[in-house]
Amino acid sequence: MAEARTLDAICEQIIPSDETPGAKWANVVNFIDRQLVGPYRRQQGAYRTGLKAIDEAAAKFGKDFASLDPPIQTEVLAGLTGDAKRFFTTAIAHTMQ
Repeated sequence: MAEARTLDAICEQIIPSDETPGAKWANVVNFIDRQLVGPYRRQQGAYRTGLKAIDEAAAKFGKDFASLDPPIQTEVLAGLTGDAKRFFTTAIAHTMQ
């Protein structure tokens, strides 16, 4: 459940709700979850590792990623490096699908 909350917050950063519906409204997390047991199956490990890394990066602010205010979430995502950054690039592509 924590992974889903983190992914939901990430997706909402990618496609935020404003005058048009965002990722949460489009149920992007459900789409990705379904793909992870199908065509994206080989990426399950990368998702688990990437989501954990993003929550660890958020910990310097004293909370998990989903509990941070959106501007701080943006800061965390902008500061990602290495495997976490590669995961975020993948999450962007999957969210946009």
